[in-house]
Amino acid sequence: MGKETKRISVEELESHNSKKSAWINIDNKVYDVTKWIKHHPGGAAAIINVAGRDASDLMRQFHKPELWTNKIQHWYVGDLIPVEYPVGSTEYATAKKSAAIAKDFRELGQWMQDNGWYVSDKSYYAGKAVQLMVLFFAAWWLMFDGVSAGDGHDPKWTFYVSAFALGLFWQQCNFIGHDVGHTSVLHSSNSHQKLGFFVGNLFTGLSLCWWKHSHETHHVATNVVSHDPDIQHLPVFAITDKMFKWVKGEGAGYFSSYWNTFMPFDAAARFFVSYQHIFFFPVMSVARFNLWAQSIIFVFTHEKSYGWKKVGEIMSLAAFYGWYGYLMSLCPTYSSMVAYWY
Repeated sequence: MGKETKRISVEELESHNSKKSAWINIDNKVYDVTKWIKHHPGGAAAIINVAGRDASDLMRQFHKPELWTNKIQHWYVGDLIPVEYPVGSTEYATAKKSAAIAKDFRELGQWMQDNGWYVSDKSYYAGKAVQLMVLFFAAWWLMFDGVSAGDGHDPKWTFYVSAFALGLFWQQCNFIGHDVGHTSVLHSSNSHQKLGFFVGNLFTGLSLCWWKHSHETHHVATNVVSHDPDIQHLPVFAITDKMFKWVKGEGAGYFSSYWNTFMPFDAAARFFVSYQHIFFFPVMSVARFNLWAQSIIFVFTHEKSYGWKKVGEIMSLAAFYGWYGYLMSLCPTYSSMVAYWY
């Protein structure tokens, strides 16, 4: 006789919701993925945020079937016992609505796949690459022309056009970098990583590994206050009053599972958030420093930064600060340097 299949209750599944013990449900099959957390390419947070609950649709959205269907069988624990709510109850209505929404999204995803929406257009990205190079070299040419009068002299108008061209170059790089980070341009993860060294690290100073770790967590728990790092901006900004809730033993605020810390809504946060509509653009004008700092900290300290990727990250970031530092050094006066930076 074969081994009897273990039956897992929803309550037991939900109790395994931490880094120490992480179980997930995929199509009513329960798997213990605890040992995989430290090896997960998308980072630990992406798994911990779904530990103890259903991850069926997330697995399909983020992974090709051939990458996980065989591997995950080694971590099989048992079958989930379906929960049946009384017909007419609030729980029954909620579950029915959720199932209908999930079904619609699955059908939409299948339709998009069948019609080639997930196949990248290489000619589009080739054209974008040409546009980026034109903007990049135009920024340099315009800079040299703009400062041709020499040190101590006010720069020509082409100096300011150079700043605009560089800003537009960075903006476009970030869009392409987004697609590269989502592995949506080429065919393999390693190819995207190497391309990301250029589009992200070398050209914009943003670590691709840091971005993937943060942004993939965002997609796993989109706009969930306690899990999504892309919306966790206290004490400066807040996007929902859920960030002001009182937490016993901590005060007003919320716990961030991504940063593993409590983010308080204290007096400073109250002041900034009250005037965030005024502070938004001034803060965003210097926000790149925060992104640059997070990139450097991640590359040198995070467990996901290792091996050839770490070497590539460090070298490409160093090259960025080299060319950008030299470009800024061409500014003839301190006031023009500030103007160019902004």
